[in-house]
Amino acid sequence: MKDAISTELRIIDYLDGGTAEHQPTKENTSPLPESFGRNLDTLEKARLWLTNPHNWHSGKLFIMKWDGLLCTVNEEHGRSLLVNPEDDGLPWCAVYGQKHRRERGVRGEAMDDPAVPLESLE
Repeated sequence: MKDAISTELRIIDYLDGGTAEHQPTKENTSPLPESFGRNLDTLEKARLWLTNPHNWHSGKLFIMKWDGLLCTVNEEHGRSLLVNPEDDGLPWCAVYGQKHRRERGVRGEAMDDPAVPLESLE
C-alpha cells in the first residue's frame, strides 16, 4: 500500500466534455507498481490499472488475462475505457475477479477456475 500512496494517481474525467492531451502509450506513461495491481479494491484503482498501456495485451483470445492476482486487458478494450469513462464493466470485473481469486488462494484452492470439458457444453 505504501507504493500506491507514494505514486501520484491521475484521475481521468472526460464527463465534462474534455479530451486527453495525448493518447497514453508505453513511452509516455510510466508503469504502476505490482503492489498497486495486487490491490484493486475500488473501481477507480481498477480503471487506473486497466487504462495503463503497460497492462494491455495484444492477443484477441481473451479480454482479460490473469497471472495470479495481476490482470491485463486487451489493448482495444483498454483504449475503449479511455473513451467511455462511464463504462464500469471491466473495472468491476477486475475488482470482483481479484477478490474472488484472493479468497480462493486464502482457502488453499487454485486461483484459476477449473477447465470445463468440451463434452459438458453440448
